[in-house]
Amino acid sequence: MTEVLSKHTDISWRHTAMNEKHLSVADLAEREGVAIDTVYGWNRRGEGPRYMKIGRSCRYRIEDVLKWEETRLVDKEPTGEAA
Repeated sequence: MTEVLSKHTDISWRHTAMNEKHLSVADLAEREGVAIDTVYGWNRRGEGPRYMKIGRSCRYRIEDVLKWEETRLVDKEPTGEAA
Protein backbone atom coordinates (compact mmCIF):
# COMPACT_ATOMS: atom_id res chain seq x y z
CA MET A 1 0.00 0.00 0.00
CA THR A 2 2.92 2.32 0.75
CA GLU A 3 4.17 1.91 -2.84
CA VAL A 4 0.79 2.93 -4.22
CA LEU A 5 0.58 5.98 -1.96
CA SER A 6 4.11 7.08 -2.76
CA LYS A 7 3.40 6.69 -6.48
CA HIS A 8 0.39 8.99 -6.22
CA THR A 9 2.21 11.59 -4.13
CA ASP A 10 5.26 11.71 -6.40
CA ILE A 11 5.02 15.01 -8.31
CA SER A 12 6.81 13.73 -11.44
CA TRP A 13 4.36 10.82 -11.75
CA ARG A 14 1.36 13.13 -11.44
CA HIS A 15 2.86 15.55 -13.96
CA THR A 16 3.35 12.76 -16.52
CA ALA A 17 -0.11 11.27 -15.96
CA MET A 18 -1.84 14.64 -16.26
CA ASN A 19 0.01 15.51 -19.47
CA GLU A 20 -0.79 12.26 -21.27
CA LYS A 21 -3.22 13.29 -23.96
CA HIS A 22 -5.67 10.84 -25.44
CA LEU A 23 -5.69 10.74 -29.21
CA SER A 24 -8.78 11.66 -31.18
CA VAL A 25 -9.84 9.80 -34.33
CA ALA A 26 -8.17 12.54 -36.38
CA ASP A 27 -4.98 12.28 -34.29
CA LEU A 28 -4.82 8.51 -34.81
CA ALA A 29 -5.50 8.86 -38.54
CA GLU A 30 -2.67 11.38 -38.84
CA ARG A 31 -0.31 9.21 -36.78
CA GLU A 32 -0.98 6.15 -38.95
CA GLY A 33 -1.14 8.03 -42.25
CA VAL A 34 -4.66 6.90 -43.09
CA ALA A 35 -8.00 8.59 -43.71
CA ILE A 36 -10.32 9.32 -40.79
CA ASP A 37 -12.91 7.02 -42.40
CA THR A 38 -10.37 4.19 -42.20
CA VAL A 39 -10.11 4.64 -38.42
CA TYR A 40 -13.91 4.61 -38.09
CA GLY A 41 -13.92 1.41 -40.16
CA TRP A 42 -11.38 -0.17 -37.81
CA ASN A 43 -13.64 0.73 -34.89
CA ARG A 44 -16.73 -0.79 -36.53
CA ARG A 45 -14.89 -4.01 -37.39
CA GLY A 46 -12.94 -4.22 -34.10
CA GLU A 47 -9.62 -4.08 -35.98
CA GLY A 48 -8.04 -0.95 -34.56
CA PRO A 49 -6.61 -0.11 -31.16
CA ARG A 50 -8.82 -0.20 -28.08
CA TYR A 51 -10.70 3.01 -27.58
CA MET A 52 -12.97 4.62 -25.05
CA LYS A 53 -16.18 6.48 -25.68
CA ILE A 54 -16.47 9.91 -24.08
CA GLY A 55 -19.90 11.17 -24.99
CA ARG A 56 -20.10 10.59 -28.73
CA SER A 57 -16.34 10.82 -29.23
CA CYS A 58 -13.77 8.02 -29.46
CA ARG A 59 -10.48 8.54 -27.64
CA TYR A 60 -7.37 6.38 -27.72
CA ARG A 61 -4.88 5.96 -24.89
CA ILE A 62 -1.29 6.14 -26.08
CA GLU A 63 -0.48 2.83 -24.37
CA ASP A 64 -3.30 1.08 -26.28
CA VAL A 65 -2.15 2.54 -29.60
CA LEU A 66 1.42 1.39 -28.97
CA LYS A 67 0.24 -2.14 -28.07
CA TRP A 68 -1.89 -2.28 -31.22
CA GLU A 69 1.01 -1.04 -33.37
CA GLU A 70 3.17 -3.84 -31.95
CA THR A 71 0.62 -6.39 -33.16
CA ARG A 72 0.87 -4.94 -36.67
CA LEU A 73 4.60 -5.65 -37.00
CA VAL A 74 5.52 -8.22 -39.63
CA ASP A 75 8.71 -10.23 -39.29
CA LYS A 76 10.65 -10.54 -42.51
CA GLU A 77 10.34 -14.08 -43.83
CA PRO A 78 13.33 -15.94 -45.28
CA THR A 79 13.75 -15.55 -49.03
CA GLY A 80 13.96 -19.31 -49.53
CA GLU A 81 17.59 -19.25 -50.72
CA ALA A 82 19.35 -22.59 -50.60
CA ALA A 83 22.19 -22.79 -48.12
